[in-house]
Amino acid sequence: MGNEEGCREILNDELCGHRVSAMLDAHPDCACEQHRSNDFSAGPIANNELIVHLIMSPIDIDPDSNKLRPDVNRDTLSHGMSCVRCKTLDEIDLDEMGRQREVLKQDKGHRYMGYVALSAGYLRGLHDTMKRAYCVYDTALETEPRHAEVMCNLKEKAKRREFQVKLWGQMNQCFSRRTH
Repeated sequence: MGNEEGCREILNDELCGHRVSAMLDAHPDCACEQHRSNDFSAGPIANNELIVHLIMSPIDIDPDSNKLRPDVNRDTLSHGMSCVRCKTLDEIDLDEMGRQREVLKQDKGHRYMGYVALSAGYLRGLHDTMKRAYCVYDTALETEPRHAEVMCNLKEKAKRREFQVKLWGQMNQCFSRRTH
């Protein structure tokens, strides 16, 4: 079981490019899911909450197939895949968030293309015979208290790759294109 202060220290380290490995070493097996990351947080993420990842082009979309790139979930291996938690989908809100992200990333030419919504319970249910593949952490920000991150919970490279492919397939099936 992860101690709350230790969990908060890693989850709030925005500069840590290797946050996933830090979590695996210090708080294995998703031990920090039970804690609030900071005072902006609504609390731990429930299995019935939706975890929504905004899809940006060109980094997340293959221009030839117009499908999600196989590495769309690459951040689950390093610092965590940035998402938003919600009880229900509100397309207008998500599209507005996507447009705001476009403005922030305009120097890189990123465009909002849509989103993928999966339940926290689905993500937590992906596992091999020994352990869960993904953890879903509350990582609230002052500017976005609904912020969450999905992090890989596996160390073995072959297993990590296997579950990256499984998650990519499900993300492709659940991809919703922007409304306008």
